[in-house]
Amino acid sequence: MEEVCECMLDLDSPNRFIQYELWKDCRNGCKFCFNKGQPDVDKIESLNYVMTKLQDKEVDLYNEIGFIGGEFFDNQLENDMVRKMFYDLFMVCKEKGFEKIYVTSSLLFDVNTYLIPFLNYLRDINLLEKILLCTSWDSWGRFHTKEQLELWENNVLLLHELYPTLKIHTETIVTQAFINDVLEDRFSIKRFSERFNTRMDFIEPGSGFYYFDKKECAKELTNFFPTKESFLKFLMKVYKNGEIELQTFLSPNIRSDVIYNILDGKRVSAHGRRKSSNDCFWKELKVKYERGFLDSDMKMTDVVKEFANMVGEQ
Repeated sequence: MEEVCECMLDLDSPNRFIQYELWKDCRNGCKFCFNKGQPDVDKIESLNYVMTKLQDKEVDLYNEIGFIGGEFFDNQLENDMVRKMFYDLFMVCKEKGFEKIYVTSSLLFDVNTYLIPFLNYLRDINLLEKILLCTSWDSWGRFHTKEQLELWENNVLLLHELYPTLKIHTETIVTQAFINDVLEDRFSIKRFSERFNTRMDFIEPGSGFYYFDKKECAKELTNFFPTKESFLKFLMKVYKNGEIELQTFLSPNIRSDVIYNILDGKRVSAHGRRKSSNDCFWKELKVKYERGFLDSDMKMTDVVKEFANMVGEQ
């Protein structure tokens, strides 16, 4: 059964973005994964479901589309039928004329097995230039070894070398560990973006679908939720250095307007996500799924707005 929360789409928006989760299956084991404890789904059933959804009139209202996992390319496409159906999704996207297509990947695997053949396919059907490959980088909890970090770095550089027109977008969680690295000059957003030719966007830390709330989550994930004071110091530094744009930092406009997701094995959806910080299907959870600071219930986005007002960048 699908839970739907309807909200009016802003048809005047230049980028109207609809998104589908295909499956949960992933073996990266990121410590903070919001899907921790979630059951996987049958991939063929899921692909059939999404292929059917792409025929809905609703889809014609959107000019951008995205697909998220799980992970798609770390031995997830070894089944011939799954791989064919996955490829077929993108042919449908081409036929529908989407202006931008988002595809997520951790890039923590050998890209030669499934990702590069997929990108070659997109290039062959003249779709590669519309792709935004979305990956993640975090200074804590994502890379379990130095070798994993180097693998991610080498994969990004290789993809740029092989596909000069491919756009790569990197998402980072504003954890306490990340803030500490920036404040103590162990990490530079500007140098990172220049080295890997990627735009870096940011999201708030959240307790996910596994922990009851952020306090329980923080007991296991130390250095995950930041303090409000340290976040303000971080904002001051990266703004002064010209490393972020306050208008887009943590902005809900980088999210999809609507997402079709999988929660506890059933299909759910949330509309109007850019207008609300709460995705509607989370009301079905037995957990709170809290975001933000360790020591304050104030929203990170509200702190950013206050800071923007203070520096005259409303």
